[in-house]
Amino acid sequence: MTFNKTEVVRKASLPLFYSAIMTILILAGISYAHVSPAEASASSRGYEVSLMMIPKNIITGEQVKFDVHVEKGGVSSKGLDIEMAVHDQNENEVASISMKEETPGHYDADYTFEISGHYAIHISFDTSDGMIQTEYMKVVENSSPSLSFWAFNIISIFGVAVALIYEKNIIWRAKKNVADQQN
Repeated sequence: MTFNKTEVVRKASLPLFYSAIMTILILAGISYAHVSPAEASASSRGYEVSLMMIPKNIITGEQVKFDVHVEKGGVSSKGLDIEMAVHDQNENEVASISMKEETPGHYDADYTFEISGHYAIHISFDTSDGMIQTEYMKVVENSSPSLSFWAFNIISIFGVAVALIYEKNIIWRAKKNVADQQN
């Protein structure tokens, strides 16, 4: 029997390939979950106020983009002076930001949370119908990686290591079998 390197490499590389694909898919899922937008909406006096935050999961020290869309009767409301106030869990105002109208009916602001915890995001603006106010609750997580993050990374590294050892073992056995048969 001769040593068929192509067959051995194919058999040995399959577990490594599956391990690499799984790691990439899981990391892609984690990455997508982190940057996907979080959305909430509220109605007041016929106005529909939607708040979108990017990233969805807010982490201390990372900038968050807030996008508020205001419409009444399905028509975007432009030219409003929108204020965003951020209140901590003790109801203390930690920031007051004037939002800028980027496109008709869409108002943007950026903010970076320095402390983790529960926050209330207050959106308010004056209209001919009176003051419109909405509130959205959001949890800000600490910037240090979570236990599940570390566990995932350790398990992924372990899985790749096992696949590499398996691959080397298959090649070693094949070479040993060929050497034994030649003797």
